[in-house]
Amino acid sequence: MLSCTPSPIPRSSRTRGSLPQTKPTQYLRRVHSAASPLTPTDARPPVATSYQPALTGLRAVAAWLIFGFHFNPFAPAGATHWLHAFVREWYTGVTVFFVLSGLLLGLRYQSGFSAPGTIGRYLRSRAVRILPLYWLVTLLTFGVAAFSSHQLDWLALLLNLTLLRGFFEEYLLSGVSQGWSLTTEAGFYLLVPLLAVKRFSAWWLVPLLWAVGVLLAWLSAGHAWHGFMQSYGLMWHATPFGRILDFVVGWQVARWYRQRLASHVSVAPRRRFPWLTCGGVVGFGVLLVALAALSNPVGHEHPLGAALHNLILPFAVAALLAGLLTEHSWLRTLLASRPLQVLGLSSYAFFLLHMGVAQRAVSSLLNHSLLPVQFVLLQLLAVGVYYLIERPLDRVLGPKPTIDNL
Repeated sequence: MLSCTPSPIPRSSRTRGSLPQTKPTQYLRRVHSAASPLTPTDARPPVATSYQPALTGLRAVAAWLIFGFHFNPFAPAGATHWLHAFVREWYTGVTVFFVLSGLLLGLRYQSGFSAPGTIGRYLRSRAVRILPLYWLVTLLTFGVAAFSSHQLDWLALLLNLTLLRGFFEEYLLSGVSQGWSLTTEAGFYLLVPLLAVKRFSAWWLVPLLWAVGVLLAWLSAGHAWHGFMQSYGLMWHATPFGRILDFVVGWQVARWYRQRLASHVSVAPRRRFPWLTCGGVVGFGVLLVALAALSNPVGHEHPLGAALHNLILPFAVAALLAGLLTEHSWLRTLLASRPLQVLGLSSYAFFLLHMGVAQRAVSSLLNHSLLPVQFVLLQLLAVGVYYLIERPLDRVLGPKPTIDNL
């Protein structure tokens, strides 16, 4: 069992709160900022918000939670009923990704877009992080489906490639079904330049986007084109309108951390009890148990569960992230380990591959053998895809470094 108690701080990292400069982390510090939830990391963070290894490791854990939700290993009846109900709430890994996205984008971009062309470079960098690998997996998925059925749904393909399918209930789970969350993630990306202006508090976005989402769902009720915003459930759980609190909470954690830096308050992990880390872990676990008790069939479909999931859970995740930024613990050390860095960097590939064409191919190859074996092979496949496809594409297509972002 993981302990939340403080662990000794190596002499080489007491002042910087990071791993020693090993070969993998040298590349990570130069190129990545452990970035967005469902996407690869962002490049070349400012010195004040340098790469945080523990946050990259957390991405791997969040991806594993989603895998567990999709492939629950426990029987729904009998002695394992409660275990099944508990794992069935692991879709909350998406919340971890969304809050983490707000944090890391805030750490990098809250300083603003003052230099000419920086917004364009920002949008290009985010597109390059999400789209190339997603497009490849999406085209493969639709290609296999068209080959077997001898027909192709062109509208579904268009909505998938443009990341708009998350607004359409009819196409929400089409194509790479788990990719619905990229619609929300892309919506968050578009808000960053607006928030970086700092002319109003990010908290105002929450009621504003909730109101817009409710209005769209109300207007679309009963006559939605292909299910466009046709229900409050879709708006609340699967669009940027309903999930905006996740992003804003992460953004505000970044503001808190940057303010500590600006006021010269030490943010280096100290040898003290990690209250934030433990509070976040315990809070997250308690909320999972509560959601499991409310599940019908999953917790967030119960009114109280929806409130816990959308209104309370983001703050538990925020406490954990704040603790990983400022406290030293065994959990932080584990998440910052070299294996977790590799698995965290490849978590986007794992997210896209863990369900769908690749998973079915692995399952068929293994003759539907034990799920743990499939999990390991999919993880190895994701690591290979990251190093052989995803990272090379990022280097070729991404914006070239400038003096401002070196």
